[in-house]
Amino acid sequence: MSFYNLTETDRLVDIAKSHLLIKGPDLAAERDLANKKWFGYRFMSPLALTMHFAELYIEGVRAHVHMHCDAELAENVRGLATNIFSEPSGSLTQLWRARQRADALGVPYDLLIEFGFNFASRRKWRRTPRPVQLFGTKKSDFAWEVEFEKFRKERYPLALVELQGLPQYQSENYDGLPAQDDLRAALVELISRTSGSWSTTIGRHCIGTRHLPLEETLKLVPEEMRDGVMSDINRDLELGLLEPAQSETLPMIAYAPACCGIPATRDVNLEPCQSCRFAQQCGALADKVASVLQQRAGSTSPVENAAIAKRRESDRRRQQRHRKRRAEALAGDDASIRRNLREPRRKGTGAAEQMNINSGAATA
Repeated sequence: MSFYNLTETDRLVDIAKSHLLIKGPDLAAERDLANKKWFGYRFMSPLALTMHFAELYIEGVRAHVHMHCDAELAENVRGLATNIFSEPSGSLTQLWRARQRADALGVPYDLLIEFGFNFASRRKWRRTPRPVQLFGTKKSDFAWEVEFEKFRKERYPLALVELQGLPQYQSENYDGLPAQDDLRAALVELISRTSGSWSTTIGRHCIGTRHLPLEETLKLVPEEMRDGVMSDINRDLELGLLEPAQSETLPMIAYAPACCGIPATRDVNLEPCQSCRFAQQCGALADKVASVLQQRAGSTSPVENAAIAKRRESDRRRQQRHRKRRAEALAGDDASIRRNLREPRRKGTGAAEQMNINSGAATA
């Protein structure tokens, strides 16, 4: 799983496919999530994010079944259809929205999924949680939030320390992007609350991952300890105990936020679009996506149009069935009337005849 696109074509394909699978309002929500999601996901397309979330969810389902049900069954269970990304469906929409809820929490998906399954297990749920149930239910939403916040405080710092493999965050590639500033702020806050070795902490974040600039970060260290910290770092480098991250140059598209190029998300009158450095590139890419969708599906909103067409066809068939039943009822009424008109009146059963008979009997 790649955590960023290396070519504009790759991003265009992802966005176009997203529009063929998901309705516009759900895609529009990606704009507000762009600067909230976990740092490792800030440069991925929404489709790639959802596919990554699906993979981790399947792993979570198997671990859950292995622990609570059957170890052999767990090897083959998935929890999601194998072709879930092949066409629009309610299951895919639920999966997409569950991933978006995880993005709003700003944590790695594996942590959210782990907690969701554990939360269900402690409450003895009879069935394996669906993606949307990883966040609890209406009855347990308060308890879920309280317990998750405890879990997050315990596990989030370690996840932050272990974040690596994204050149976009390396000091030499820093360009003042929101994702870069947010990670730096989170790391500085973490370091300020850490009671461990300054040498290990500075070495990890300034040399091992190069997520922080060495000169600026050293200012967090008490002045009288800075020379000793640098001496320790140089020694660890010489002994091979500390390995510097490899520098890597990436194309501009690899730095684009997750919402970049999605026609449904673009609105230059709203933040973060107003101040986004990729606004021009986003507009150009969105136009290309719209052109591809017009050629492929005849619309920039193919899922919505398909739903409208399906609803209209359903209404047409329902009206057709109603007219048919009405016609049959009217035909039945007409036949009944005609039968009554053709039947002769039985003698001696009319009201006048019956009165005459009764009068004669009384006279006698």
